[in-house]
Amino acid sequence: MDGIGIYYRETTFQQRKQLFVLADQLQNVSEACTQMKVSRKHYYHWKPRYDQEGIDGLRTPKSHAPQNPQTIDPQIEQRIIELKREHPKWGKKRIAQWIWKEHSWENVVAVNTVRNVLHRHGLWRNEKRKKTRKNKGVTADTPGKTINIDLCFVPAEEIEVDTPDVSFFFQQIDMLCSPCSINDRSVVPGTMSGLEIFSKEKTSYDEKMDAYVLMRSMKEERSEDNQGCTVEEMEKKTAIKQTVEEIRGWRRRIRIERRKEDEAWQKYRDIRKALIQKWKTLSRKKRNKIKEEKRQSDEEWNKRNTERKKVLIKREKEDEEWRKKQRGLKEQMNIRITSLAAILAILDNCTRKCIGLPVFMTGRKVSADDVIRALEERLPSELRYIISDNGKQFIAEAFQKLCDSRDIVQVKITRHRPATNGIAERFVQRLKEMLTEKKWINEEELKMVLNEIVNEYNDAPHQGLDGLSPNEYEWRIKCVPSA
Repeated sequence: MDGIGIYYRETTFQQRKQLFVLADQLQNVSEACTQMKVSRKHYYHWKPRYDQEGIDGLRTPKSHAPQNPQTIDPQIEQRIIELKREHPKWGKKRIAQWIWKEHSWENVVAVNTVRNVLHRHGLWRNEKRKKTRKNKGVTADTPGKTINIDLCFVPAEEIEVDTPDVSFFFQQIDMLCSPCSINDRSVVPGTMSGLEIFSKEKTSYDEKMDAYVLMRSMKEERSEDNQGCTVEEMEKKTAIKQTVEEIRGWRRRIRIERRKEDEAWQKYRDIRKALIQKWKTLSRKKRNKIKEEKRQSDEEWNKRNTERKKVLIKREKEDEEWRKKQRGLKEQMNIRITSLAAILAILDNCTRKCIGLPVFMTGRKVSADDVIRALEERLPSELRYIISDNGKQFIAEAFQKLCDSRDIVQVKITRHRPATNGIAERFVQRLKEMLTEKKWINEEELKMVLNEIVNEYNDAPHQGLDGLSPNEYEWRIKCVPSA
């Protein structure tokens, strides 16, 4: 390239040599350039060098630029190191600005160059900063000032589920080690998996196999589905299961058809609404012109609306028949349908102490009046705030009247932000974990279980209370104000 904006096709030394040799032989520059597929400008670009140095002048000249023209000045590099050692807390930007100031604010070094120099000399700590929460949760300063409430639902009657009993089954394996215990199958083992059996190291392979066979045979004997069932009964149950699947498939198809009908009805309603809006904007003269069209449209609307009501009534009857069939099949399959019980979690915001766990056997039908009666018995006298979600029981008018009568401010969480009521949500999660270890068969036993859980929870260490339990933290606040 010779000058700005002029481009020559890149060629090698051998190609340029052949070009000038061919031009000397033909005595015609244009013909030589055509055969070598280069331009005449390319030939005349290299010709001065060829005339001065001969064939050696056609070689690509070496670059006279320095090896690393952007190398930082050693004095500036040394100054960066000195500033970092004098001021360890200074960052790359602060050091760069200080050097600019020393050089009459001339940009003699880039900010990232400072970082590279510090990194090269081991003075740059590339530690990721921990993300700090901008909006940390704020808790009440005194007990009884604020409470968190939430509802959770559990089965009203707990179903017994086989759980692994590892220690008991290892006792069975130890018993199998003695000759007299191989045929002794009177003791029912737990429901331990085969993997857990074969992970026992102190027993031989034969003993493990005997234990596994015993476990499988006893599990089959204990199976509720097969216990006391004849072949005919099993075939009957299989036929019922197939009927259930067929009904579910039919129900699925019905729902798809209904969805299509609803979409068509919604489209017609939108069109009708647009026509009414257009009718309202017209003048009286134009309304008289399309009066007949308006009358026909109203007649069609009344007709379709009547048909729609009939369809909805028909759907309700079909749904009721489907529910009856489902209940009948479930009774034939001996499937027990358990009801739900609602539990109201009441916690103190300051101490995390569980104030109470009232139970409502009405389940999801629990009303605001039930919640209010339970709260009135347990609300602290100095209560100022109640934090709750937007459940229908907490946004009812009766609940708001309770807050107004007691001069209490209800704090409702933002939608899709359960962390606002995180204390109650976390307690509900812990409550369900603790209930998995308990058993109950009626309301009285469930209340006894919940009382045990309240005492256990209030005496257990809490991570958010410096390792203290809610009872200990409450005592420390009341008795040791300076703590």
